[in-house]
Amino acid sequence: MFKPTGQVSHARLANEVFGHQERVSRLNSIVHPAILREIRAQVERLRKDRGLPLIVLDAALLMETGLDRELCQALVFVEAPLSLRRGRAAARSLSKEQFDKRQQAQLPEAAKKERADFVLNNSGSLKDLEQQVERVWPALCSPAGRGLNRRQPVGRDHETRRRAKGG
Repeated sequence: MFKPTGQVSHARLANEVFGHQERVSRLNSIVHPAILREIRAQVERLRKDRGLPLIVLDAALLMETGLDRELCQALVFVEAPLSLRRGRAAARSLSKEQFDKRQQAQLPEAAKKERADFVLNNSGSLKDLEQQVERVWPALCSPAGRGLNRRQPVGRDHETRRRAKGG
């Protein structure tokens, strides 16, 4: 499980864990407490800096750990077609099987999308995604705009829709 340098071999660990729910659960029970403590501490430090318009958390298991409900005033979900996500993972040397096993350890995309306040579509160019971010940025940075309990798809071919959270 370790490299000759003594560091954890993430690739080897992933191969041993993903695809086996009990192993994923065991690994999460070992690493998540320390990771979650550090995330909470960093967010607390950043919240004391009144000059920051917002704090962004990018975490694969944000919803699964409950951090979205604990720390987030708004949730942005970035979607892309499965084939495109697989292709991007392959470009990072992740096989289709490895990608699928990691996906199985996460909430389904539909559940993530349902809980999101804003949905961005990342199936186009980086410029397309940047334009979508620019559209939601004012609402995210505005104290009045955060936590409005709405879901707004802002990507290509989406109509703006609203929903009440928690129901």
